[in-house]
Amino acid sequence: MSRIESERDWIEWVTAKTRRRDARVLVGPGDDAAVLRPAGSSQEIVVTVDSIVEDVHFDGSATPYDIGWKAMAVNLSDVAAMGAVPATAVLAIGAPETWSADALQDVMRGLIAAADAYAVSVVGGDFTASPRGLHVTVTLIGETRGVSPVLRSGANPGDALFVTGPLGGSITGSHLRFRPRVREGRILAERHGATAMMDISDGLGIDATRLARASGCELRIESALVPVSEAAAALARTSGRTPLEHALGDGEDFELLVTLPTSVSEQALADPDLTGLTPIGRVVEGSGARLVDADNERNLEEYGHEHSIRHG
Repeated sequence: MSRIESERDWIEWVTAKTRRRDARVLVGPGDDAAVLRPAGSSQEIVVTVDSIVEDVHFDGSATPYDIGWKAMAVNLSDVAAMGAVPATAVLAIGAPETWSADALQDVMRGLIAAADAYAVSVVGGDFTASPRGLHVTVTLIGETRGVSPVLRSGANPGDALFVTGPLGGSITGSHLRFRPRVREGRILAERHGATAMMDISDGLGIDATRLARASGCELRIESALVPVSEAAAALARTSGRTPLEHALGDGEDFELLVTLPTSVSEQALADPDLTGLTPIGRVVEGSGARLVDADNERNLEEYGHEHSIRHG
């Protein structure tokens, strides 16, 4: 058995083990969400699941309300990346004895507030004790409603590359209380024919590499075009890293990375409902994601965060 060192290795191993022919499964593991067509139905749904874990995705500085909001919002972001409409959710909470009933109720208040903001019905779940640390898992179901899901694998050479907002510096607070780009994802899919899309959770560098790998092409990102957040610029003053490095690698931005046919690029940029849409590069033949400027170019895969797997 090949050695599993990283999140990517784990996903590839699980994908290989679970792959089977099933007419109900249109898209399996490897995208932002699975795409299913239940037997006897002409309608497609998308399904995603995410967990947030104490001391991994949040620490003691996070309020219980913010933890609940994030638990729902990370799943909303995955549905947004498919161009789908979020609909229903189930959840599981594992709580240690150190968490009071009042604090756990605040977690639920934050989670339900995020659900209500996007018209999601929470329809069930599970509660259990945890030996160490709080963990909250949400499974979210979305509806395609006649719009083909946008996959990571659809980018074509000649497409233009965009992000939906500024990047970097999320650790200063936006990684907790962010606004999933559900509306933008739907508009990009339905109104502008997005060819590929994913949310930026682990950093622009590594996520652009993932989209390029899934589409079998190369993404060329112009360094001068990458939108850098004010938080990233502020962090750079003390971190020893440049604002651009923060924008490329901090992760948990939860903006969308999207490719569009060049024929609709100007129309999308002029759309009043997509005010944050920013062109950052283009899709060409090749492989991987590269950052280019007037003097050089470099591989982007090193920028970002990927969970490691401990052995032994």
